[in-house]
Amino acid sequence: MRDKGGINLARYVYTLTYAKDKAVLEIGFGSGFGAYYLSQHGVKSVFAIDPDGRAVDFARRNFRAKNLHFQKAKIEDLKISRKFDVAVSFEVIEHLEKPEIMLVKVKKLLKRSGIFLVSTPNRALSSYDGDKPTNPYHVREYFGDEFYKLLRRYIKYASVYGIFLKADKKEKESSIQKSWRWQLASRLTKKRWIRRVMNYLPEGPKRLFTGESELNLSPDDFFISYKNSEKAPYFIALCKK
Repeated sequence: MRDKGGINLARYVYTLTYAKDKAVLEIGFGSGFGAYYLSQHGVKSVFAIDPDGRAVDFARRNFRAKNLHFQKAKIEDLKISRKFDVAVSFEVIEHLEKPEIMLVKVKKLLKRSGIFLVSTPNRALSSYDGDKPTNPYHVREYFGDEFYKLLRRYIKYASVYGIFLKADKKEKESSIQKSWRWQLASRLTKKRWIRRVMNYLPEGPKRLFTGESELNLSPDDFFISYKNSEKAPYFIALCKK
């Protein structure tokens, strides 16, 4: 259970460590807010792609900036001559049948000293329905060593970190997880078909039912660390070409 707004934005805040005054490529931008956030916080330019036309339309309507461009495209089909200083792809790689296609393409699109930030759930802490992730849109999730080996197969340098919830919020989360509402939701969502149905329900009522809304998480409630990364619910890898 995670407040997706808080942890999602935390990834972009971390990105700013490497992206100030840089040209950034985002692969799979979701709502587009993260790309917009970067464009408003010292990033030179953001070129964001997503294969979902509805996501592109939404992002273009709601997030506008002179240094921000949204385009409908799959990474493997992207035809562009420019190179980027930084590429980011958050919670995308687990959706791909052939993640190696993205990794090879990203390497070509990065400048000589380019950086790639990529995140994914930790399989060790995910729930599975048989041999498949309970999230019906995930093709494959990764253990830490699997994630590292996949990245190193195509990229010269990779270091895998964990994204952790700070102690005070972790204590609050543990308390919520003991409630009957959260326990019921947790049992139900271990089935892929139930997860698929629930994805169509509004986030607000779901978070109210489980008690997750009480967490009210912000990016400041998370920290990123190499230590004990295998115990983190999410990984984020820093890769260098």
